[in-house]
Amino acid sequence: MSHSERKAMVNCDHGGLSIAKQCKVLRISRSSFYYQPKATSEETLAIMSRMDELFMLYPFFGSRQMTNVLQREGISIGSHRVRRLMRLMGLQAIYKKPRTSDPQPEHKIYPYLLRKLPIKQANHVWCADITFVPMQKGFLYLVAVMDLKHDGSSRTGWFFSSCPWGIILLDRILPLTETPRMRLIGNQENNFMTWD
Repeated sequence: MSHSERKAMVNCDHGGLSIAKQCKVLRISRSSFYYQPKATSEETLAIMSRMDELFMLYPFFGSRQMTNVLQREGISIGSHRVRRLMRLMGLQAIYKKPRTSDPQPEHKIYPYLLRKLPIKQANHVWCADITFVPMQKGFLYLVAVMDLKHDGSSRTGWFFSSCPWGIILLDRILPLTETPRMRLIGNQENNFMTWD
C-alpha cells in the first residue's frame, strides 16, 4: 500500500485511537500526516515559464547552460534549483546519445512496403506526417499530407488538429484526392496511403 493510501486511512474522529497511534500502526510519520504542500510561488512560476521559453529555443540546453542564461538575464538562481525545476517540468536536453541506431531486439522490424512499388503517376502514393505547434495554452497538431509523385499539378495539403491522432481524420485527407479507393500502408516511422 502506498504512503498516500495509508495517509488517507487515518481517521481524525476515531474515538479509540489517537492520531499518533494510528500513524504508528500505519507506519507513517505524524509530521507527514500534518504536512500541507505549499503552493508554487509566482516567482517560481515565472522562472519556469522563462525556462520553458528558453527550452523551446534551445532544446539542447542542459541545467548548466540554462543556469548561465538565467543568471545573465538577472535571475538569481543556482544550478541545483534549475536541475530540480527541469526535472519537475520534464525537460531533458536533446543531444546525441551513444548507439542510438542500434535496434532493440524485442522490437518488430516492419518491411518497407514501397520498395518495389513503381510510382509512375501523381495521386498514387501519398505520405503524411504530424508535428506539434506550441500555443499559449497547450498544443495544436499540424498534419501535412504530400503526394510522393509531385509534379506541380498534384495536390498537397495540411490541417491543424487539437488531438494528436489527427492523422486518422481521413475526412480531411480524402478531399485532397480524386480517387476514393484507398489502402493505408504504414510502419512505425512512416505512414503511406496508396490508391489502386
